[in-house]
Amino acid sequence: MADMTWFDDYYNIAKPEFIKNYWMGKAHPTTPRPEVLVNGVIEFTDPEQLMHIRKHGARLGQG
Repeated sequence: MADMTWFDDYYNIAKPEFIKNYWMGKAHPTTPRPEVLVNGVIEFTDPEQLMHIRKHGARLGQG
C-alpha cells in the first residue's frame, strides 16, 4: 500500500522525504490517495513525470 499524494508532492518539490514516505506506505496527512502496489511494471502516462523520475530518482538511494 502506498499513498500517491506523496509522489505528487515529490514531483512538485523534489524533497527526498516525500518519496521515502511514498515507499514506506505512510498516509498523507492532508489528502491521502491510497494505491495498492503489486508485482509488475510501473507505468507513467505523463512524459514529464517520467523525465522527473529519470532525473531525480537515481539520487534516492544515495546518502
